[in-house]
Amino acid sequence: MDINRFTVKAQEALQAAVSLANRNGQPEVVPLHLLHALLADSEGVVFPVLGRLGADPAALRQAVDDTARRTLPSAQGATAQPGLSRALGLVLDDAQE
Repeated sequence: MDINRFTVKAQEALQAAVSLANRNGQPEVVPLHLLHALLADSEGVVFPVLGRLGADPAALRQAVDDTARRTLPSAQGATAQPGLSRALGLVLDDAQE
């Protein structure tokens, strides 16, 4: 995977996902983090598409937050930069193709 082949918006979303995992003390960046980042960007592609479909992006983001808090491991005081999970790597590989 070559991150430089992604659009600027995609790179920003990935960086936001990494930042979210880091803030939450989570050792890995998973697809759920990326979904949160995509739902948080009202200027991105996902937000208006969901709106047109009648979905509430803010409510979806809250559901993603709740799920992440309940299911993802975290460590208090973690200082290491989180790595990409295998699952997220596969998602990004598929996106690149």
